[in-house]
Amino acid sequence: MAILPTGTELVPIGSTLKAGDILEYNSLVLAAQVRTWGGTPTRYPIIPDNMDTICRFVEDAAKGHDLILLNAGSSAGAEDYSAQVVEKLGLLLVHGVAIRPGHPVILDWLIGMDLLLGRRMTVRALSKFL
Repeated sequence: MAILPTGTELVPIGSTLKAGDILEYNSLVLAAQVRTWGGTPTRYPIIPDNMDTICRFVEDAAKGHDLILLNAGSSAGAEDYSAQVVEKLGLLLVHGVAIRPGHPVILDWLIGMDLLLGRRMTVRALSKFL
């Protein structure tokens, strides 16, 4: 499973935080959960909010993984590119589920593989999904 954290506001653990920064830790939690299930996670570096850049990383991840989890915004923010990335690279199946937390989840079929996309509260939402 490829885990791709996105967001210009995300910074690695250990960074000096500035106003508006958010520590990126969801990929660590998700990778640990994947290992618990017997999977092999690949954590990608933080990807800035840029549609073309996100598309490139998703396409790269698709080459070597059976499943991609794009941990990103998927609602209506100006830099929430998840749905657009899905529409460009695959088939958008679901955009939003009726559970909280986690209702702006996106599911799609990408280049013959599964792609899960969820907002940054994915770690909490994942427990409901599974």
